[in-house]
Amino acid sequence: MHIRCTTPLAANTTFTISYYTPLAKWTPYYDINVASTDKPVKIVSKAKVSQTTTVDWNKVKLTLSTSTPNSNKIAPLFSTWFLQYVTPAQLYRSSAVAQNSFSYSKSEDMAVLNDDSRGYSPGASSEIRIRGTASKSKNTAPLYVVDGVPVDDISGIPQEMIKDITTLNDASATSIYGSRASAGVVLITTKEITDYVVSEENMLSQTFNIDLPYSIPGDGKEQNIELQTQNIAAEYQYYCAPKLSAETFLLAEIPNWEKLNLLSGKASITYDGTYIGETHINASSTHEKLSLTLGVDKRISVKRELLKDFSSTKLLSNDVKQVFAYKLTVKNNRNIPVRFVLKEQYPQSTNKEIDATWLKNETTKPDFVKEDVGVLTWEQELAAGETREYKFSYSVQYPKGKLVK
Repeated sequence: MHIRCTTPLAANTTFTISYYTPLAKWTPYYDINVASTDKPVKIVSKAKVSQTTTVDWNKVKLTLSTSTPNSNKIAPLFSTWFLQYVTPAQLYRSSAVAQNSFSYSKSEDMAVLNDDSRGYSPGASSEIRIRGTASKSKNTAPLYVVDGVPVDDISGIPQEMIKDITTLNDASATSIYGSRASAGVVLITTKEITDYVVSEENMLSQTFNIDLPYSIPGDGKEQNIELQTQNIAAEYQYYCAPKLSAETFLLAEIPNWEKLNLLSGKASITYDGTYIGETHINASSTHEKLSLTLGVDKRISVKRELLKDFSSTKLLSNDVKQVFAYKLTVKNNRNIPVRFVLKEQYPQSTNKEIDATWLKNETTKPDFVKEDVGVLTWEQELAAGETREYKFSYSVQYPKGKLVK
């Protein structure tokens, strides 16, 4: 970086220089951890910060904002809409499937990139000094415990890193820490990295003010910064769509997830200490619940069979009518009861000459919840070792000599 200044007279002075650059950026990402299905979901919000100005930023205070300067956004206005003839074109439907959404009413991506490294240097400006009773005897000096660990010297702890100080002088001190606590115990709790982050939200953007110095190299190398940690209650259930996959997935659904103030970004998921994989959180989703796939559980088995004895093809006067019947068998091989969601599908017609109908009277009713745009849903509580069977049928009628797919 080169700066040129001019002055009519020679002088010694100090300059404070600030500048705007498009060569700096940050992206949100998340580390989502689920210890077990009886515990809340831990969501750690993080940021990847980088800049390519070729000038290293050494121990600077950062403010991360979701707003974009000079974006030149203008609210759209309607113009007159004219209809005209067009030449039909072949439409191709994308085969992409939303990873974590099991609602067929929309196709939206849902939640993580895992990078648990963080390299902050808190500094050591002012020191904390906690005085006990003056005495030459070691037995009269209080015991200092920092974040649960007894220490001999606390003079090196910076004042700004102290979150809380508590003194114990009663019998509970010796009952916990023994004879070393005969003169009392001083419990010191230091700040976590999220205690240095202040989140602010206005009408257009969200900002994170970080009260810790970070060094951001000018070569584009990303620095990982932890912003906040939240523990959220979740609803856990098993889910299978055997037409698409015979595997059963464990899902965590988070209600009222809009209160978390999440931003769109990658996320990594860890379940029971095992890394599951990556997903994407879509902060613009309209789903009522944030759905996270925690992995496949092979102990919940599902089998889908075509029942040939109940399926048929009939030739009518001008049409062909085909009936398809399926049996779905679900078994819980776990030693605990589970909540299970099963989904199936029957076709929809976009041509008046093709009639696709779900045969309601031939579909088993137990645990049936709803039918929504060609998708059937069952919900049930499966006891340990329990097996259940479901049947459903649909018919397709179309003109002779035509092929339907």
